Amino acid sequence: MGNTIYTGNGGGGGGGCFRRFIWIVIGIVIIVIIGFIIAAIASPSDATTDTQPQQPVKTTYKIGESGPAGGIVFYDKGNDSDGWRYLEAAPVDSLPASAIWGKVRVAKTETGIGSGKRNTELIITELNKKGESGTAAQLCKAYILNGYNDWFLPSKDELNWMYANLGINPDIRKKLKKYATVKYWSSSQVDGKKDDAWAQDFINGVQETRDKKSEFASIDYGEHYYSINVRPVRVFK
Repeated sequence: MGNTIYTGNGGGGGGGCFRRFIWIVIGIVIIVIIGFIIAAIASPSDATTDTQPQQPVKTTYKIGESGPAGGIVFYDKGNDSDGWRYLEAAPVDSLPASAIWGKVRVAKTETGIGSGKRNTELIITELNKKGESGTAAQLCKAYILNGYNDWFLPSKDELNWMYANLGINPDIRKKLKKYATVKYWSSSQVDGKKDDAWAQDFINGVQETRDKKSEFASIDYGEHYYSINVRPVRVFK
């Protein structure tokens, strides 16, 4: 029998195929990575959809100072529990300045500090069901100042603090329009009188009940009329 000679060509051919396979895999991985990079550069960041500007670096505010949205700070509860510490009021009334409260009855509104935002949400839910528009709560919800759109109609107690810290301060009043001459709506209904809501006179500070459907409040036995205006507020920390 003749001697069999092994040249090793079979093994070498298998190694070449394996190397070609590895290079193909590496090439595919590189192409995929480049594709992800291109897609990331071309796609807009999700952060651009955020309608709230970045919070300023300033961490503490005094009553009467400008807040982060450009309003006037009128309340400081001393801590940031529940995600907020300060209340700021818009520097001007809403547009239009006066409005009705709304021809709706809300199951439950509160009067305390910190309840205005929730009150506003409840009111708007009922207003939308009735197809109403242009009411006090809706004007606040639609208000935008310096990119901030989280304004609401203040509660009875929030409105009173606005009067106490801004409405009677002559230096601060110079920054604000109409505070000394009108009444303002709150987002608080009157217990036991679901057709009435609380408003406050910024001439004398008296809080009074008014018909939700009324845009005007009579005084002096009906000889004079003062519009019930709307001043949006917001919380921040």
